[in-house]
Amino acid sequence: MNHDGIYRLTYANLKKIGISGDAISANTFRLFNGGNEIALNVTSRRTHLYQEHHRLLWKGLNTLFTDTNTYYLTWGGDAGARMTVRDGTVGQGQELTSFTSTIHTEQNTTYWLGMPEPTRISGSGTSLPLPTKIATP
Repeated sequence: MNHDGIYRLTYANLKKIGISGDAISANTFRLFNGGNEIALNVTSRRTHLYQEHHRLLWKGLNTLFTDTNTYYLTWGGDAGARMTVRDGTVGQGQELTSFTSTIHTEQNTTYWLGMPEPTRISGSGTSLPLPTKIATP
C-alpha cells in the first residue's frame, strides 16, 4: 500500500487466492502492521464471510520510510480487534437561534464621470494635478 485510505478485502478476493471465507470464523480475522494489530470492520453479520458483498475494511497508513506498506492477515485463532461503530442518527439537539458572522461592506460616495486630463511633470510618469475637481451627480 502506498497511500493513506480505507482498504478492503472482499470475499471474492479471498476466494480468488484460494481462501474459503465461508470456512473461517469472521471474528478470528486479525490484521497486523509493524507488529501492531489493526482494527478491522467486518461487514458480515454472521459468523463467516460467505457472500460477495462481505468484506474486511481497515484504515491503511503510508509509511515514512518506504514507498509501500505491508499488512499481514491471520485467522483461526483468537478474536481480532474491531473498529468501533458509532450511531450517526441525528438526535435531539439544541436549535440555533443566532450565530456570529462578519460582513464586510463598502459604499462608494465619489463618482467619476470621466478621468481628468493627466499632466506630465518632467522626469516622472503621469499624474493628476492636485487639487483636482471631480464632478459629482
